[in-house]
This record gives sequence, C-alpha cells and structure tokens, in this order.
Amino acid sequence: MLNHRDGMKRSKILLLNGPCGSGKTATVKVLCSELRMQLVEWESPDHYEFAVDENGEEIICEQSQVRVFADFLKSVDRNSLDDSCAQRVVLIEHLPNIFYREPGLLHSLLCTYALYSRCMFIFVLSSIESCWTLNPRRLFPMSMLRDLRFDTITFNPSALTFLSKVIRRILSELKIKATSTQIKYIAESAVGDIRCAINNLQLCIGGDGQLLKDAVLFGSSSQTDPFHSIGRMLHGKRAEHDSNEWLESENLLSERLCGRFHRPRPPKDVLEDVIQKTAMSGDNIAAYLEEHEPYFVKSLTDLRAVFDNISLMDSLFGSWEVRMNNALSEYEAQIAARSTIFYNYGIKYSSGRGLHSLSKPRWWETQKRIEMLTKEVRTVFPGSVGKDLFTLILPMMLHIGPPLDICQRHFLTALNSRNSASAQPEFASVTSMQHQRNLLNGTRTAMEEDGFDIEEVEGVTWP
Repeated sequence: MLNHRDGMKRSKILLLNGPCGSGKTATVKVLCSELRMQLVEWESPDHYEFAVDENGEEIICEQSQVRVFADFLKSVDRNSLDDSCAQRVVLIEHLPNIFYREPGLLHSLLCTYALYSRCMFIFVLSSIESCWTLNPRRLFPMSMLRDLRFDTITFNPSALTFLSKVIRRILSELKIKATSTQIKYIAESAVGDIRCAINNLQLCIGGDGQLLKDAVLFGSSSQTDPFHSIGRMLHGKRAEHDSNEWLESENLLSERLCGRFHRPRPPKDVLEDVIQKTAMSGDNIAAYLEEHEPYFVKSLTDLRAVFDNISLMDSLFGSWEVRMNNALSEYEAQIAARSTIFYNYGIKYSSGRGLHSLSKPRWWETQKRIEMLTKEVRTVFPGSVGKDLFTLILPMMLHIGPPLDICQRHFLTALNSRNSASAQPEFASVTSMQHQRNLLNGTRTAMEEDGFDIEEVEGVTWP
C-alpha cells in the first residue's frame, strides 16, 4: 500500500485470505486511515424490480450481478487522470455468487478493468477448507495470480492471549466484572475468531448487564451456531416427504383457507430445537429476523404479514412485567420464527444472487443512539421532564425561538445539522467514513421515507 501510494510500479491487486475473524478487513481499514488513503467498498447491492405475473401475484426480478459488478469496477476508475485515484483503495469482500460457479467471468472482468486501473484492489476472502467451491484457491488459481501479478498475504487465527485482552478491554469499557475463567471460556469458544468472540460475549451479557453463568457458546466452525440457526429460519426449507400427522393437520383447513395457508410438506427442522440452539432471547431472535426478512420474502404481502406478527409481539412487551416473563419471551421467538418459516415457503432464488451476510440488527445501534441522545437532552434541559420534551417541545424550539443559553443553542444547532445530513442522497461508491454514517442514519431515514400507516387499537396502552 505504501508503494502504491508513493507511485512505485508494483502490483495493484492484493489478495488477503485466512480464517474467519482473523482481522483482514479491520487491518485494511486501519491502514487506509493511517496512510490517508481513500477507501471504497464493494457492498454487493441488491437491485430489484417489482412486476406482476399472469396470475396477478407480485414477483421480484433481479438484475445481473455480473453487470452490476462490472459497472462498479468502471465507476471507481472514473476521472483516472486525477491524482486522487492513485490514493484510492477498492475493498472487495462479498463477491456475487455467480463468480463462485463460473470463476472465468471474474477473471475476464479483472483483466479488462482492474489490471489497467490506477486504483489498488484488495480482495478479502476467508479460507474454507471444508468446501472447495468457496475456497479462495479455486477462485484465484496460481496461474491467474501470476498473470494478473497478484500479491497474496495469508492471516493466521487470532491468538488466545490476544482474544482474552480484547474481551477484558471490552468488559472494562462496559464496567462489567468478570473472572479470568469466564474470559478464558469466551475466548476459547471462539477458536481464534475475534468476531465470534465478540458475538459470544454479547450473548453472555444478560438483561441486568452482568455475565450469565450458564450461557451456551458456539465456535466459529460449529454447525449449530446462532447465525446458522437464524439462516435455517429465514430459508424456511421443507421436508422432502410429508407425514400422516402433518396431513391430518392440513385437512382441518377449510376450502376458503386452504388456498392461502396450505403447505404440502412440514418444515425440515424441528423449530423448538432450532430456537434452543440459537442461545438467544426471543427479542434478539425477532430483531435478527426483522432485519433480514426483506431479503428472503417473496412478496410485499407476505413481508407485511411477518412484520405484523413481530410488531404485535413487540407491542405486548412494552410493559416491564411482561418482559420479565421468560415463558412469554420464548413465545415471542416462536411467533417470529414460525411466521418467517411459514411465509418464506416456496422461495425461488436467482442464480445471480450473492451470498447473504447476516449482520447485527441496525435497531440495536439505533437504540443506543436514542439512549445517548435522551441522556444528552436531559442534561442540556434539566428542568424539563416527560415525553412532551421529545415529541412536542424540542421539535418546536427552532421555530418558536425561546430564550436559550449557549449550551442549549449549540445542542439544537448540532441536532438540526445531523437531521439535515441524514437526508442527503447515498451514492454507490462511498468512503468507509460515509458508509458508517449512512448505517447510523439508515433506520431513521427509512422510517421517514416509507411512511407506514399505524392503526390505533382501542384498549391497548402503548409505551
């Protein structure tokens, strides 16, 4: 990267491989920040077009991911006469799925665009020895590395000592006490995967902010880890053969309901076992399913039905007495999971669709920002209490112009500038700093643009 920044004629394509959670992406982002190089990330966008088939049902048509990826390679090299392109690093992690079936398509695109570009391209791929189809050596054979003058760096798994230090530092920042045995147990469960260690640490923290003594943790290579179980719910796969018990249950449906709610075969997995293997609370399971359900559902009607069930359960948990009931928490997980599996039946996946990455729900980050903003507002306006401060008084202060001190005026100005920045349009190629800002503002912006109608229900007290 130093040679590329200083204009030395070396390889412009770098391949980083190694086990999951070994710090490949984090290393690139830190080096770009230290060297003041612009980072552009390929985010594998989903391009959908809604249409109506002959039966009047909604269908989703996807654009060719090969064309989208080629357009991205061309866009990052625009204005190539500008010196800023020599300081630009293109980070590519999640490749479209079509390249894993036909690596030759990727090779031809790199020969056409990347080899003669002024930008530096960094491919980050995890080593998966158990699956040759996803192995980086199959996607980038030695002959291709030699022809395109690739540089290759292989990362090792994170050491147990390093993982223990990271966990201890996180717990110190959160002001949570933990013994050396607990820290070692969390670090060993990750098997050298720092991302898995952080996920397991989050699963170990209970609702009271303390570590759970009987938490069930999973390693990064386990086939029953939480994300694998969430994926089973989202895909909603069905068994190959039906059963007598299932047929008896389906026969109870009337003719009017049979056309909409009939399913020819039972689910492939036992739902209770899948939920238990997640080692998550019902609220966390519902949050993950709500975050990723739009990528798996086949129509907007089914998506609305799933969200209605999840929202109904969320409204019931507005009271703390209900939230403390463990039986109801399990019931929430059952409703969210069963709704997802039921309405995701019959999904037909497109060949151009890439591998879906399960990320943490954006609602968690939004909730933290809400709590921080609430504390900041109550500090700046100590004499005001109640919900009217956030829903009525604060939004109208900029228009009414009441007498304010310097701190209050600065706070309102900063708050207004943040709201204005969130309304700016997003571009396909953004720097990592812009990407982080868009993620923080994405939930609120989506809520403002969608404009969902909220139905009032009598006899229900909303929090």
